[in-house]
Amino acid sequence: MNFNHLKELDETYFQHAKCASLYSMLFLGLSIVSIIHAIFPFIFCTTVSDKLEEMQEHLEERKCEM
Repeated sequence: MNFNHLKELDETYFQHAKCASLYSMLFLGLSIVSIIHAIFPFIFCTTVSDKLEEMQEHLEERKCEM
């Protein structure tokens, strides 16, 4: 466990909770999109991968270690 995680990100508990909750909701949405794409492969062809790339960039800006 990294008990310095919030300090390393320079975030308060509530700032971190907000960001983590937003990511959680986004992952839920992307899961639904993935299921739809599995059934209808001709729609949402790059939606999930594009969004994951955006998320990776955002995490790198926040200095999160994966």
